Amino acid sequence: MNTIPSAPIKEIYVLSRAQKRLWEVCQDENINGSYNLVSALELTGNLDIGKLRLAWGSVIQKHEVLRTCFVQNQGIKQSYRPYEESHSDLRVVDLRNNENSREIALSQIKIDTCQTFNLNEDILVNISLYLLDQESSIFFLKIHHIIADVWSMKVLVRDLFCAYHTFCQGLQPAINLPSQYKDFVEWQ
Repeated sequence: MNTIPSAPIKEIYVLSRAQKRLWEVCQDENINGSYNLVSALELTGNLDIGKLRLAWGSVIQKHEVLRTCFVQNQGIKQSYRPYEESHSDLRVVDLRNNENSREIALSQIKIDTCQTFNLNEDILVNISLYLLDQESSIFFLKIHHIIADVWSMKVLVRDLFCAYHTFCQGLQPAINLPSQYKDFVEWQ
């Protein structure tokens, strides 16, 4: 099986053809979250929020595309923030004392889904956990399509919950990948 070679380490990298097209389209101020990819999952059972935070941190560390920022340098290019500077923290919204917790959470998710990312400044991924009661919550992930697609969303969610279960067992999840998105773009 052929593997994609690692891109040389440098400060900026070219965009893929798809990223260039999305960048141009997203310069329109009327996008309204059209290119946000979202995933909302209802979770049941006793959830350890501290371990979920650790798991999310390991996913951010593992997938450097989640640390992408875009810079103007003889055209638009991408760069990757160091993990220590780019941690997108888990936002916890505690609705357990509200009898309409589910409706409030779903309403907020609907609003969050439509909010746009600033491609020049924002970390292009958000994660929230809405606590509904002692045994149920809604996990919400929003990511801009310029750094992910539906397939990669599934990978991220899988990696998050695999890391969560690994932390719950007192172990450390693997954070190394054989190749990153920038490797593919450079190879392309």
